Amino acid sequence: MLIVDDLLAAPIKGIIWIFEEIHKSATAEQRARRDEIMAALSDLYRALEQGEITDDTFDTREQALLDELDALDAREDATELDADAEEDDIRGAGEDEASTPGRAAEVFADALRSVGTPNPEPSGRAVAPPRELPSLNELDEDAS
Repeated sequence: MLIVDDLLAAPIKGIIWIFEEIHKSATAEQRARRDEIMAALSDLYRALEQGEITDDTFDTREQALLDELDALDAREDATELDADAEEDDIRGAGEDEASTPGRAAEVFADALRSVGTPNPEPSGRAVAPPRELPSLNELDEDAS
Protein backbone atom coordinates (compact mmCIF):
# COMPACT_ATOMS: atom_id res chain seq x y z
CA MET A 1 0.00 0.00 0.00
CA LEU A 2 2.89 2.38 0.76
CA ILE A 3 4.33 1.86 -2.70
CA VAL A 4 1.01 2.82 -4.28
CA ASP A 5 0.82 5.93 -2.07
CA ASP A 6 4.33 6.91 -3.11
CA LEU A 7 3.51 6.40 -6.77
CA LEU A 8 0.36 8.48 -6.52
CA ALA A 9 2.14 11.28 -4.62
CA ALA A 10 5.21 11.36 -6.90
CA PRO A 11 3.82 13.88 -9.43
CA ILE A 12 2.76 16.25 -6.67
CA LYS A 13 6.09 15.93 -4.90
CA GLY A 14 7.86 16.56 -8.20
CA ILE A 15 5.88 19.73 -8.86
CA ILE A 16 6.54 20.96 -5.32
CA TRP A 17 10.26 20.30 -5.77
CA ILE A 18 10.26 22.26 -9.04
CA PHE A 19 8.57 25.24 -7.38
CA GLU A 20 11.03 25.12 -4.49
CA GLU A 21 13.95 25.15 -6.93
CA ILE A 22 12.44 28.09 -8.82
CA HIS A 23 12.01 29.95 -5.53
CA LYS A 24 15.62 29.25 -4.53
CA SER A 25 16.84 30.49 -7.91
CA ALA A 26 14.77 33.67 -7.75
CA THR A 27 15.94 34.36 -4.21
CA ALA A 28 19.57 33.88 -5.25
CA GLU A 29 19.09 36.28 -8.18
CA GLN A 30 17.57 38.90 -5.89
CA ARG A 31 20.45 38.52 -3.45
CA ALA A 32 22.96 38.86 -6.28
CA ARG A 33 21.20 41.99 -7.59
CA ARG A 34 21.16 43.45 -4.06
CA ASP A 35 24.91 42.82 -3.79
CA GLU A 36 25.44 44.53 -7.17
CA ILE A 37 23.47 47.57 -6.04
CA MET A 38 25.40 47.79 -2.78
CA ALA A 39 28.72 47.55 -4.66
CA ALA A 40 27.55 50.27 -7.07
CA LEU A 41 26.63 52.48 -4.12
CA SER A 42 30.05 51.93 -2.58
CA ASP A 43 31.74 52.83 -5.87
CA LEU A 44 29.52 55.90 -6.14
CA TYR A 45 30.45 57.11 -2.66
CA ARG A 46 34.13 56.47 -3.37
CA ALA A 47 33.91 58.40 -6.65
CA LEU A 48 32.25 61.34 -4.86
CA GLU A 49 34.90 61.40 -2.13
CA GLN A 50 37.70 61.35 -4.70
CA GLY A 51 36.08 64.12 -6.71
CA GLU A 52 35.54 62.03 -9.83
CA ILE A 53 31.85 63.01 -10.05
CA THR A 54 29.84 66.07 -9.10
CA ASP A 55 27.20 66.26 -6.38
CA ASP A 56 24.39 66.44 -8.94
CA THR A 57 25.60 63.31 -10.73
CA PHE A 58 26.00 61.57 -7.39
CA ASP A 59 22.48 62.51 -6.29
CA THR A 60 20.82 61.24 -9.47
CA ARG A 61 22.75 57.96 -9.54
CA GLU A 62 22.29 57.38 -5.82
CA GLN A 63 18.55 58.01 -6.06
CA ALA A 64 18.23 55.54 -8.94
CA LEU A 65 20.14 52.87 -7.02
CA LEU A 66 18.17 53.46 -3.82
CA ASP A 67 14.89 53.31 -5.75
CA GLU A 68 15.90 49.97 -7.22
CA LEU A 69 16.90 48.72 -3.78
CA ASP A 70 13.52 49.82 -2.40
CA ALA A 71 11.77 47.99 -5.24
CA LEU A 72 13.66 44.81 -4.36
CA ASP A 73 12.66 45.22 -0.71
CA ALA A 74 9.03 45.76 -1.69
CA ARG A 75 9.05 42.59 -3.79
CA GLU A 76 10.59 40.61 -0.91
CA ASP A 77 8.03 42.02 1.53
CA ALA A 78 5.19 41.14 -0.82
CA THR A 79 6.57 37.64 -1.23
CA GLU A 80 6.86 37.23 2.55
CA LEU A 81 3.31 38.53 3.07
CA ASP A 82 2.00 36.11 0.45
CA ALA A 83 3.85 33.24 2.12
CA ASP A 84 2.55 34.27 5.56
CA ALA A 85 -1.01 34.53 4.26
CA GLU A 86 -0.71 31.15 2.59
CA GLU A 87 0.67 29.67 5.81
CA ASP A 88 -2.21 31.21 7.79
CA ASP A 89 -4.70 29.74 5.31
CA ILE A 90 -3.14 26.31 5.69
CA ARG A 91 -2.82 26.56 9.46
CA GLY A 92 -6.22 28.19 9.93
CA ALA A 93 -8.06 25.38 8.17
CA GLY A 94 -7.63 22.95 11.05
CA GLU A 95 -7.41 25.26 14.03
CA ASP A 96 -9.97 27.11 16.04
CA GLU A 97 -9.86 30.78 16.93
CA ALA A 98 -8.06 30.07 20.20
CA SER A 99 -4.85 28.96 18.50
CA THR A 100 -2.61 31.63 20.00
CA PRO A 101 -2.04 31.88 23.76
CA GLY A 102 -3.23 35.49 24.07
CA ARG A 103 -6.26 34.81 21.92
CA ALA A 104 -7.00 31.64 23.89
CA ALA A 105 -7.25 33.67 27.11
CA GLU A 106 -9.64 36.12 25.44
CA VAL A 107 -11.84 33.30 24.12
CA PHE A 108 -11.87 31.66 27.55
CA ALA A 109 -12.88 34.92 29.26
CA ASP A 110 -15.64 35.45 26.67
CA ALA A 111 -16.90 31.92 27.25
CA LEU A 112 -17.04 32.50 31.01
CA ARG A 113 -18.95 35.74 30.47
CA SER A 114 -21.42 34.02 28.18
CA VAL A 115 -22.35 31.38 30.77
CA GLY A 116 -23.07 34.07 33.34
CA THR A 117 -19.97 33.97 35.49
CA PRO A 118 -20.09 37.27 37.40
CA ASN A 119 -16.38 38.08 37.21
CA PRO A 120 -14.23 35.99 34.90
CA GLU A 121 -11.20 38.15 35.54
CA PRO A 122 -8.82 36.89 38.24
CA SER A 123 -9.33 38.50 41.59
CA GLY A 124 -7.35 38.45 44.79
CA ARG A 125 -3.76 37.40 45.23
CA ALA A 126 -2.48 34.68 42.97
CA VAL A 127 0.50 34.03 45.21
CA ALA A 128 0.33 32.98 48.84
CA PRO A 129 1.63 35.56 51.31
CA PRO A 130 5.29 35.08 52.23
CA ARG A 131 6.00 33.12 55.37
CA GLU A 132 8.89 33.61 57.70
CA LEU A 133 11.50 30.93 57.16
CA PRO A 134 12.76 29.00 60.16
CA SER A 135 16.23 29.83 61.40
CA LEU A 136 19.13 27.40 61.09
CA ASN A 137 19.00 26.72 64.85
CA GLU A 138 15.34 25.68 64.62
CA LEU A 139 16.17 23.39 61.71
CA ASP A 140 19.04 21.81 63.64
CA GLU A 141 16.75 21.22 66.65
CA ASP A 142 14.10 19.60 64.46
CA ALA A 143 16.69 17.34 62.84
CA SER A 144 17.95 15.99 66.18
